[in-house]
Amino acid sequence: MPRSLKSFYPLGLYLLAIALRLGALNHFAANDPSFYNLPVGTDNLTYEQQAQGVLAGTWPDTAFYFQPAYPFYLAGLHLLVGPSLYNVRAAQAAVGALGVLLCFWLARKLYGERAAWIAGAIYAIYPIFIFYDLVLLTASPAVLLCMACLVAFCKLAETKQWLWVAAAGLLIGLSAGMHPLMLLIAPVGALWLVWKDWRRNLPLAFGLALVSAVAIAPY
Repeated sequence: MPRSLKSFYPLGLYLLAIALRLGALNHFAANDPSFYNLPVGTDNLTYEQQAQGVLAGTWPDTAFYFQPAYPFYLAGLHLLVGPSLYNVRAAQAAVGALGVLLCFWLARKLYGERAAWIAGAIYAIYPIFIFYDLVLLTASPAVLLCMACLVAFCKLAETKQWLWVAAAGLLIGLSAGMHPLMLLIAPVGALWLVWKDWRRNLPLAFGLALVSAVAIAPY
């Protein structure tokens, strides 16, 4: 089998992930009374209201008391697929399922082909990932961005290129806007670079810290 065709094999895992998420989505749409009518007092409703405020130009109007990046992400999904909560959930699931490909790449890079297939399959079918890809909460994009950060760190350690410094720093900033725990990625990542090769990586570590700080500053 040509190597160029083998590169498309992981798409099968992505399609599996999409199929499982759409099946769950249709089940929730048919059986969950709160699917379209988000309950008052829930984070789901708060984020949806904030996203509508972004689209209307009325939010943010106060200090952030929820994760600030998710309403903008949700507003972007609304711009793409319209006001339907079904469509928004489906779009988020399609984006969230991309984590399967990132997980596959990371596992193959670090542990080999067999580990990549096992890790990718687990990611695709893991019920918790499926559930959170379908609800209007930060978990889905936060996990995806965390995986993307790990990919960027691997590429940075391999190539020593400033392009990957910028990519990793930007991803850290976006991740922190989805979940504050992601703030830990910046110092841990910088220390990891220094530990790998402090003579060559020290400037990259400082650059990573600087780009991360700039990306986080708007919050």
